Amino acid sequence: MRWKRIFLSVCILVAFSSTATWGQSSVTVDFSISVDPPLLKNKFNVYQTPLAGLDRLLRDNVNLKDIAVRSLRFETAWGKNIDFNPPSISGFAPNFKYNRADYTTYVQSVIAQDAEPLLTMGYTPNPLKPVGDEWRNTPNSMAAWQQINYDYAAYWSSLQIKPINYEIWNEPDLSIFFLGSKQDYFQLYKYGAAGIKRGDPDAKVGGPVAAFNGWHADFLSFVEGEKLPIDFLSGHAYGTFDWQLGAMRNALNSAKWNSVEMYMTEYASYTTDPPNDIRPHGDQERYVAAGDFFSDALGLLAYNDLGKVYWAQWSDVTLKDSQGNWFLDPNTDKMGLLDYSGNPKALYNAFKIYNELPVDRNEVTLHSTDLKSMASSDKHTAGVVIWNTSEVEATADIKLNNLPIESGMIELYRIDAAHSSYYENRANSKLAVVETFPLSANFFKWTGSIPAKGVIYLKALDGSGESELKFMSVAKVIRTHHWFPDRFGTSFADFDRQTWTTRLGMGSAKDKALAQVGVVMENIPAIVNVNASSSGTMKDLDDNSIFAVRLDFQDLSGQYIHSVLYHAGLYHDGRNSEFPWGTKQKPDKIIPLNDLTDFNINIKDEAPEGFRGRVIFSGLLENTGKDSRAKIKLTKASGEIIPVQELNVTEVKKQDVGSLNIFPNPFNNRIRVEYPEEPELSFYMEDLLGRKIKALPHEQTGNGFEISTEFIKPGAYILTVENREGIIGRQTIIKN
Repeated sequence: MRWKRIFLSVCILVAFSSTATWGQSSVTVDFSISVDPPLLKNKFNVYQTPLAGLDRLLRDNVNLKDIAVRSLRFETAWGKNIDFNPPSISGFAPNFKYNRADYTTYVQSVIAQDAEPLLTMGYTPNPLKPVGDEWRNTPNSMAAWQQINYDYAAYWSSLQIKPINYEIWNEPDLSIFFLGSKQDYFQLYKYGAAGIKRGDPDAKVGGPVAAFNGWHADFLSFVEGEKLPIDFLSGHAYGTFDWQLGAMRNALNSAKWNSVEMYMTEYASYTTDPPNDIRPHGDQERYVAAGDFFSDALGLLAYNDLGKVYWAQWSDVTLKDSQGNWFLDPNTDKMGLLDYSGNPKALYNAFKIYNELPVDRNEVTLHSTDLKSMASSDKHTAGVVIWNTSEVEATADIKLNNLPIESGMIELYRIDAAHSSYYENRANSKLAVVETFPLSANFFKWTGSIPAKGVIYLKALDGSGESELKFMSVAKVIRTHHWFPDRFGTSFADFDRQTWTTRLGMGSAKDKALAQVGVVMENIPAIVNVNASSSGTMKDLDDNSIFAVRLDFQDLSGQYIHSVLYHAGLYHDGRNSEFPWGTKQKPDKIIPLNDLTDFNINIKDEAPEGFRGRVIFSGLLENTGKDSRAKIKLTKASGEIIPVQELNVTEVKKQDVGSLNIFPNPFNNRIRVEYPEEPELSFYMEDLLGRKIKALPHEQTGNGFEISTEFIKPGAYILTVENREGIIGRQTIIKN
């Protein structure tokens, strides 16, 4: 019987031990080990519907900087007449009347918070509605639609609002937003995108802004066939994102659109299908939204070609009464990061934590299936966020090993029913320190509870107040360029314009991969300091292996004519990888350096004759081995700023052409051009993408010309008229 007593004793001991540790899990962070992808700050942004008054939107926008949001998406909603200054578009083509005062105020308020706008161009403006007041119908004139998009883009460009993104319409594959067909939308994109690019060639434009995932391949095929501009492919998803991003990525990969990013311009952690949590007092309002955000962030970070995600949404939706006053309907979905009164919800605080965490990510080891975590650090700060995905409270042993600082303070924050959640505890809604601990070594341990669905955040500070996330300004960013030859890999390339830091990495999947990003900039210091460092094991695998920075210089014609490349040994003359922007050629000048960690570039000395004052700065990393990565930081090394000069081309706008007379406008099959001072004229016509019409059949009659336009498709064009001395006028004309 002795063996039975021993067996029984062992069973009791095991049972006791299991009971004593039930619900307890360990989390170990090693801040000496880097992992990818980084916690990029450009990734997660916010979307704002037009269903709110201007005063409230301006009040709420001051919070964008508080949580370091990099971009905000906003629907223009022209034809719904809930937009600013309705109707904001009136009159007749080609002389539309625009009331843009409130739009300007709102967009400038976004810019003032260091966020870039993404504007959704729709719906059908009043002058283009084919029937009644239905804003969902296809505009009755594609030419006029093109002109409106051109006029708006040219207007924002004239105010120097850059960088800026545009998408054409909103969810055209959903009848509550568009009553036309798929082909009707393709025409909307064709003429809208052409107008935007002509109005501001620097702007990024994209579509199809899809609610579902069935249009992407056909849309890209149409864009390719028509040779239209596209900078990003956009779609929406709620609840889960893989089905939409997978379809977008497959379509882009099949079409070989290597330069096109993916944008998720609406996303929330909860589905909109009933029964759902996006409802008054649903999960999106409560503290559980914070943990769900972090879980989604982990998944979304894995998409290296996903440039931006716009969380739906920024401020709560409201409605207008019959007198035009905004009010909060208790039955309206309350899905904002901020509530109607501007109070921060738990999701707002989750955004704040994510954007406070340093970018460079560290290894986390979890001994629990219920807990999830992400950690990161820089020289002055380290942080780890841990969230409980289960329905029961967990006790966690958290170990922070090899902290980058040895003295300072540890701060602990919580998001749960008692902390940082306005819905559950209005007196304690802001993210605030719950506990502090002195730090006297590069090791720290904490044991405590994490409520069901709760979040804790531990932040280590050295007390200096310094951080790699500190905002700085070097030059004016015009736009960025990306390149994705392997969309299914794990390499990454990112430029953060708020910190002027480029991050490049091969990822963990392959030894051979490409990571490069280009930044178009103006108002550049005469001398720029570059600090480029690498981590991981950098390998020299073949002729395309490289770690370098490159400058491409633009001349007054708008062409990039000269390039200079800097490297510290990891470069080969036999390199043959495609370089997709700037001169698109091998560098004209190669400057080898002993070290890239601290050197100056004298822009004025390197610039070619005829330099306009615009450059593309590029970071390049290729074929340097798995888990190798680089960081490139730019700073001003000179107080002198190189001014940008106007391009040496005629501005493409309707202008005063004196006694030159072009009529009718809009036109059908013929145009007459008259200029009494000089009967000998020549002319040519371009579409808004700059493509010239090869032949313009015409005949001279009296003091002018009759031009046949029967073969020209409906749309907006630029007619240029010249005499012996040169151009005497350019005018936008529209064929019905």
